[in-house]
Amino acid sequence: MRNLAALPYTVDPQVIRRFDQRKTIFMRGHRGGRVDGPKTPPHRAELAELRASRVVQTRLKGAYSAEPLHRPDPDAAAYEFASPGEAAADVKAVALRMGAALAGVARVNPLWLYSCDGGGRPVELPEGVESAIVMAVAMDAGEIAKSPASAASAEAARGYSGMAVVAASVAEYIRRLGWRAVSCGNGTALSIPLAVDAGLGVMGRSGFLLTRDHGACVRLCKVFTDLPLEPDEPVQDGAEDICGACGLCAEACPAGAISSASGPSFDVAGDFNNPGILRWRVDAEACHDYWCKIGHDCSNCIAACPYTCA
Repeated sequence: MRNLAALPYTVDPQVIRRFDQRKTIFMRGHRGGRVDGPKTPPHRAELAELRASRVVQTRLKGAYSAEPLHRPDPDAAAYEFASPGEAAADVKAVALRMGAALAGVARVNPLWLYSCDGGGRPVELPEGVESAIVMAVAMDAGEIAKSPASAASAEAARGYSGMAVVAASVAEYIRRLGWRAVSCGNGTALSIPLAVDAGLGVMGRSGFLLTRDHGACVRLCKVFTDLPLEPDEPVQDGAEDICGACGLCAEACPAGAISSASGPSFDVAGDFNNPGILRWRVDAEACHDYWCKIGHDCSNCIAACPYTCA
């Protein structure tokens, strides 16, 4: 086993590979899986709020896009900061003003890039794009606490709209400085290990990122760039230190999808897990099946986390 650069996760280098986005649970529909609707359709007002909450993400064309990678003015020289540290501080401050609750910088670890996107196309970043600005958009813990009611689902949807605004805005800011930027939501790369690298938190028992200020009550987006940026240091607490003696998220999961084991392991729960990483196993298929049963997503594990409720 090998600890990657002393970061708070451990991998098996003989097993770990870049993950194929087509193996994520949300791609199951493309692989023959069936999604059933809820037995009781949601109230019209609830459904309206769900749809409205995500409208920015669905209608903001190019929010998550590798295009345009070129500078708006290709003949203009790129803006030069005094140092990568100054550049990182500037971009993170802009991210916070654009709506992020947290922002950090990581050097891109190629292992966290998807091997292929949802359409089966190989994923590679443009040459020279070596940094990731990882941003967390906070959700309202009070609304998430209403899970599994649709109000919590609407709050999660608002988080996705917030992701689109933040990622698109930060990427455009960097392009206007004359550098390339690739804005992403859940695509292109695994967000949580990038966020760990960027010092935003650790991956908890639930499989979500745990942050000091917001617990698991965040949504993640990222921007990849060739702007030279000084990376942040990861937090030193490991997931085992935080989650080992706690199992509240596992107890709260109506699908029984979260491991209640005392410690993490290399066990996986089917094709929807990325093998070769030491962490608590999460049965994504069981989780998703419960979502399909109730007709929207569930946030019980986020609501139950003591870091969320703090």
